[in-house]
Order: sequence, then C-alpha cells, then structure tokens
Amino acid sequence: MSDLMPKSRKCSMNGEIKEIPIKQIVAKRFNPRVFFDPSYIKELSASISRDGQWNPIIVRPRADGKYDLIAGECRLRAIKKLRISTIKATILNVDDDEAYLLALKTNLMRQNLNPIEEAIGIERLLRRGWSKYKIARYLNKSLTWINYRLKLLKKGSKNLHRALLSGLLPLTYAVELANLPKTLQGVAVDKVIKDRLNLNEVKTLVKLLNQCKTDKQIASILQMTRDRLTKRMMSFRSGKKMTRREKKRYIVINCGCGVIYVVDRITCKVISIKRESPNKDR
Repeated sequence: MSDLMPKSRKCSMNGEIKEIPIKQIVAKRFNPRVFFDPSYIKELSASISRDGQWNPIIVRPRADGKYDLIAGECRLRAIKKLRISTIKATILNVDDDEAYLLALKTNLMRQNLNPIEEAIGIERLLRRGWSKYKIARYLNKSLTWINYRLKLLKKGSKNLHRALLSGLLPLTYAVELANLPKTLQGVAVDKVIKDRLNLNEVKTLVKLLNQCKTDKQIASILQMTRDRLTKRMMSFRSGKKMTRREKKRYIVINCGCGVIYVVDRITCKVISIKRESPNKDR
C-alpha cells in the first residue's frame, strides 16, 4: 500500500496489538460493508466463545481517546454478543486515505463483500481524489472489475440490487440489466429469474426493451418465451460470425436450396430459418 502513497504520507503498518475496551471503538466510518449476516455473526460468536479470538481487529487512535474501527466489524459484533468488555486489536497510526484503502482491501482479501459494498468502498476513494486506475492497481483488479461495480451502484435500481445481493442474479446478468431504465429493471429481473434466461437471452431482452416506445410493446417483450428470445438473438446476429460458444450449441444446416436452418443442439428445435437472396447475376 505504501508504494501508492505520497512519500510524506507513508506509514508503518506494523501496529501495536493489545486489548482495548469495546465501548471506546467507533465503527461504520471506514467499513464499506452494509449487510451483516446474522447467522454468520452467530457462528462466529460461538467460535470465539469456544476457541477465543484468533485475529485482532484493526483500529486507529482518535484525538478524543477513542478508536476508529478500520477492519473486523463482524468480529466486533460477535464479541459484543458474548458481553465481553474488551477486544484484541491492532492499533495503526494511519490517515483517512490509508484507512479507507485498508478497510476495502482487508474485506476483499476475505472475499466476503458483495459487489454493491465493493462499489461503495470504491466510490469513497473516488470522492477523495483517487483515480480508477490507482484504485485498480492497489486492489490488484482490472478497470473492468471497477467499472462493473460502479455501474451497478449508480445505474442499478433497488430491485436489481436486492436480486443480486440475495444470490438470485449473477453479477454479469445484473450488469447487463443495469443498461435498462430503472423503471424497467424490476420487471426485467422478474422475467430473467422466472424464465431462467441465460446471459445471451438477457442481452437480447435488454436490447429489445430499450427499443420499446410504448407500454404495449414492453408488455409484448416481457411475454416472449425463451425460444422467441433466442430467435431474436439470432436475428440480431444475422450476417455476423457465430461465437465459439454458439457454434457448440447451435448447428447450421444449409439445405442447398437457398434455405439455412439454425438448430439448437439442446432442445433439438429449429430456432432460425434464413433464406439466401438469389444471385442477381444468374
């Protein structure tokens, strides 16, 4: 982390470890996490009660004698449930930027933040003047990884966020659905989940809905079956080469009479019929 900080702001990350009073800890300022799984906190509390606290939380001292919590809020909540008055903590002398970065990095290393919480952490750093490139470099992530999460945070509706956080919607699906107006995202999410659409079908659905100009057109698109969506997807790709994945799933049959069939290997259904235009020179 220090390699990304100006020399005047570099600090030692080797802090003092000691027991501090829980009442003196101020949480929420730096932690990007917004959701805490009650069942996980309960399991963690039972583990600490049985085996003790293995990993200290990370805090920094405040001018008023208290401590800002940087990392370890789940452990803090678990120990509070045990009615223990003190907690083992690593005390670091870091500035605000380093605290925000450390809070985000430690949570990412544990891989237990959801994409929205990750985006909140990134947004905080952007507000403090950090560039996307600098954040990506520090977190060892790609700019695409950064942009996906920021897009979900800024363009995603509450319905889209809920579906993503509950595990009903994969991240790649949510990113595609975020291209819709927020007023349409809820009904689109419901259709994707109900009909179990794949990613290509989701992309087609988004493209069709964005072309709609009336409520009647929207309703018609939402009533489309998976087969009809797949046919529309193939019509969008007319004149383009099929991707490797499409070649594995779809069979292209040229009957030699000006008609080309596209057959789905899985359902064995004809999903597209293309008629070649006659050669004018003949």
